[in-house]
Amino acid sequence: MKSGQTLHLVIAIDYAERLPDLSELFTVEGKPSTDAEVRAELQELKAAGFEFIPACDDYDEKGRCRGHRFEAKLKQLAWIDVSSCDERMHPETVWRQK
Repeated sequence: MKSGQTLHLVIAIDYAERLPDLSELFTVEGKPSTDAEVRAELQELKAAGFEFIPACDDYDEKGRCRGHRFEAKLKQLAWIDVSSCDERMHPETVWRQK
């Protein structure tokens, strides 16, 4: 992974197929689906050569995320004030107060 890049977590199709009920974990085209519908979609992905369930719209030939640059997102988050956060969550806040 390159610096300044984040990746979506993907699930191996072979692993997903071993789960007992996929209807509560996955959707097909963003809509609630039955276990049978999800399994049919997984078969279509495998037939197309995928090994992983794509988690975004920028994936490689196996279904893995290619990565996304996040520098702009970090700049957008710069306004967050951690000084009011619970110090157990942010130990650096305790250091700043000493």
